[in-house]
Amino acid sequence: MSAKFTIDDIHQIRHENYENTKDLKPVELIEKTKHDAAASKMRIQELRKKVVKASGN
Repeated sequence: MSAKFTIDDIHQIRHENYENTKDLKPVELIEKTKHDAAASKMRIQELRKKVVKASGN
């Protein structure tokens, strides 16, 4: 990705996602999506804890 996030970066991410998922069966794609969503949710929770800790609340 570039230093400034651009539309080209979005296109690159979408292309990579397509390449990584194009051969998956629907059930596999759903499982991958659920797994990735859970990992993202955990990451967001960790970042929120750091923000709260940093703000002193």
